[in-house]
Amino acid sequence: MGVGDAAWGIGYQIGVYYESPDSGWNFGASYKSPQWFEDFEINSTDHLGGYRRLKMDLDYPAIISMGVGYTGFERVKLACDVRYIDYENTSGFQEAGFTPTGAVTGFGWSSIWAVSTGVEYKIHDGFFWRWGYTYNQSPIDETNMFYNSPAPALIQHHLSTGFSVDCGGGWMTSMAFHYGFRNSVSGNWVHPALGSVPGTDITASLATYGLACGISKKF
Repeated sequence: MGVGDAAWGIGYQIGVYYESPDSGWNFGASYKSPQWFEDFEINSTDHLGGYRRLKMDLDYPAIISMGVGYTGFERVKLACDVRYIDYENTSGFQEAGFTPTGAVTGFGWSSIWAVSTGVEYKIHDGFFWRWGYTYNQSPIDETNMFYNSPAPALIQHHLSTGFSVDCGGGWMTSMAFHYGFRNSVSGNWVHPALGSVPGTDITASLATYGLACGISKKF
């Protein structure tokens, strides 16, 4: 048996944060570099069932973030941030197409902007309720839907809510629910030699739901 699909990677992150002691305003910005990985090697088989090893050059994109928060209210905290995710210049997400052997060259994702906002409300001492909303541009459209049918990252609107309870002694328990609103994209089937095939259709539709629970301890 061959080795599994594991790879080493490296990257870095830098940022600045400013907290105004009197006004309640907080500002931050960060740059997260691409995370450069070795080629992923995946065990597979050919059309006759024989073993073969596939390689994939896939990195994690660079992200630029800027955020602002306000804590001047007695029970309410507000936050908003903007992020730019650079898919277009990341290995594995580059222009979609075919190699001479018929292999797909990349997902063909566009770089996108994302905006998030959140509110925390202190119901009483030790009990906090939160909600958040995120909008992001879609990196996928009808021109590259064919290449992304195995991984249709289509969702653009995200809503979440949750709460945290201070249990005393430095212990905190939290629960959150997330919903990604359904989105669909359609495009033509693409042939390595013929290109986009008129009259064909490939459609992907995606919605997400998530429930998370956690317990933390401060020392």
